[in-house]
Amino acid sequence: GVTGSRSVDYDHHAQLSDQERLALFGDLRSCPVTHSARHGGFHVVARYDEVVGVLREPETFSSAQGVFLPDLTNGVRTVSLEQDPPEHTATRRLYAEMLSRPNIDKAADDIRALARRYVEELADRGGDFVTAIAHRVPVEAIAVMIGFSGSTVERVRYLTEQLWARLTGDTSKVDSQAPPLSSVFLKELEWRRREPRPDFLTRLTRLTREDLDGQPVTDRFLIAFLTGAMVAGHETTMNASANLAYQLSIDPELQSRLVDDPALISGAIDESLRFRSPVQSFVR
Repeated sequence: GVTGSRSVDYDHHAQLSDQERLALFGDLRSCPVTHSARHGGFHVVARYDEVVGVLREPETFSSAQGVFLPDLTNGVRTVSLEQDPPEHTATRRLYAEMLSRPNIDKAADDIRALARRYVEELADRGGDFVTAIAHRVPVEAIAVMIGFSGSTVERVRYLTEQLWARLTGDTSKVDSQAPPLSSVFLKELEWRRREPRPDFLTRLTRLTREDLDGQPVTDRFLIAFLTGAMVAGHETTMNASANLAYQLSIDPELQSRLVDDPALISGAIDESLRFRSPVQSFVR
């Protein structure tokens, strides 16, 4: 229950310094339930046990009505992210397969090559890490893992950014000439049906009702699944890599340690995901 919860002036969209952010999170954790009047009013749970409790009780705390506040997506629900069991269970299983170790290993050389190319370009010319690396590598890496054609890999970043601009109503960034991602994905699926290959995209074209726990396999579902993969991978991994780069930029000593001992890099990435999580709140 939420009786007796206290009120704070908390806005999860506010831009805060590290010091302000950590102090605020500490304050939120001091009480099991907090209420904010922002964005029409909402309650906050910020402690580990309460958060886990919410996540494990989809019958009470649903994702299917949307996980963003305010909801700017005009009711368009993202596959997996904005679903509850049992639908969520089947699509989550598919995403887990797409991101499985064998599938990553198969794409690793291509992903390393594209990452190296962009890093070398930045090193040669200078510039902004977010624009040159974080915007490009994650979304193109996912396109490679799925098995998209080279031409789609090259433009999927731009089309994903266009999708975000349309979803959030940012008309200043909308390119009326850009084709919707859905039409590009449909062409890719049709191509794979004609020319199967040993990749995840071909696997998607061969799904049966059994793979989706009895749900019908439609082009609409497949397009929504691929859109979810691109949007989630683009936004979160872009933020995660940019956050780590920012931490290194303000902590030269840490940067030197990683240069001197590359074996520490993997742990630094994990710690960065904890300390500067790319997604710091969700709505249920």
